[in-house]
Amino acid sequence: MRAKFIFEKVIERGEKFLKFVRFENVLRYENLPDEYTQTTPSFWSFSDSIVTFNGDIRNLYLGVSYTLDEVAQHIGEAKRAGERLTAINRKLKKQNGGWAGTTEIEI
Repeated sequence: MRAKFIFEKVIERGEKFLKFVRFENVLRYENLPDEYTQTTPSFWSFSDSIVTFNGDIRNLYLGVSYTLDEVAQHIGEAKRAGERLTAINRKLKKQNGGWAGTTEIEI
């Protein structure tokens, strides 16, 4: 599952901007591993925004226009964070493999 950020190209005051209009497949903070959310880089959805954490917390808000440089910075951080999350998920899958089903405890 790959995250998607969707922007509309707009001209405001004669300048090019990208207006953040939608995002898809971005998990919420509470659905991500602690190992991922507690260190950098990471990103997650929160209400009507994407939160990026790379030492500082920054947001991309739906309906807001951003410069091309601002978007490039967010996308770069999100790509690095996505690669890190993939590695963490692989490790957790291996670590937790076979942990399924039920168990019975007699008292």
